[in-house]
Amino acid sequence: MSFTYQAKLLNIFDDHMQAMTNTMSGTIFNLNYFLDKLFLILLMLFLLLITYSVYRKEKTAYILLAVLALLAMEGVAISGEKNVQKIQKYPAAEFAHVPYAVQTYKMDLALTNRLENTAELEMSFSAAGDNIKLLLDDCFTIDSVKVNDSLVKFTHKNNVLTISASYRPNETKKVVVSYGGDVQIEDELGVPIYYVTSDAVNLPGWLFAWYPTVPEPKPSYYDVRLDASTKIYSNLGIFTGETEREGETSSLSLFAGQYQTLKENGLTYILPINYNLENFQSRLDLLIQEKTKEKQRTLTTSDIQFLQDRAYKTVIVGSWPYNAKDGDIQLVGNTLFFNYME
Repeated sequence: MSFTYQAKLLNIFDDHMQAMTNTMSGTIFNLNYFLDKLFLILLMLFLLLITYSVYRKEKTAYILLAVLALLAMEGVAISGEKNVQKIQKYPAAEFAHVPYAVQTYKMDLALTNRLENTAELEMSFSAAGDNIKLLLDDCFTIDSVKVNDSLVKFTHKNNVLTISASYRPNETKKVVVSYGGDVQIEDELGVPIYYVTSDAVNLPGWLFAWYPTVPEPKPSYYDVRLDASTKIYSNLGIFTGETEREGETSSLSLFAGQYQTLKENGLTYILPINYNLENFQSRLDLLIQEKTKEKQRTLTTSDIQFLQDRAYKTVIVGSWPYNAKDGDIQLVGNTLFFNYME
């Protein structure tokens, strides 16, 4: 089941009644939010003009204005549909046996109502080649790419950044990608799933390519300077204002919004404001038990033992598609990510 933007506009109920959303983001005041309200005003105007045309002698003017309102409504619907960003399927097959890896990331990242980033990657190569391919979602526009401080040619399509740069075995190169864009990505129900606003952020790095990466990456060293107007939670720690964090991880995930921070038995829980810690712990324990009984496990035996021993240090509730291969929980280092549910 899926909903188009037009279906959402014509829904007589609030969007939150049509499909379950999370409480972390609150209301996202993006362009489509205001188009939705404009459509409602035009609809009321249209109905009012039609009513007037029935009871007034001079009908022509009211009918003409009603037609103009109807055309404006269609323009709003078309504009809103063009502005909708949907979840992309990444071409993981293109990255089978790539002869390179990212050793370190250095990011200069700004989060406002859009994402702006300059990502410096130190890459190592085990074989020769002519192009470097990295995943980067198509919602971003790339300003420039440099390899060893020299501007190079690149293409960016189908969520793949292809950089024209040759390399040899046992060589290292510095790749710098400057890019930015609006992140307002919806699932098939029209619910915001990956987003960046000045107040709310949801960027699960192991699923959504919000920075240049490769599928199923090995751990890299991250040095991230982040500038944001709200508190950002991550598997590298908490960013407040303009903060720099560093550490080793296989992926970097960022979250912000209506959260509460709770501590118990040496563990830090970063939960939505409507969550009760005791109920959440019971739900988490039950989910971990279910994972141990799965015939086709998405977690390794050592990961399950790690979870059963509660060896993780931080738990963060985020949001990602329920049909994702990683299911309801994802373990990244000593941080456990839990998919939002009511």
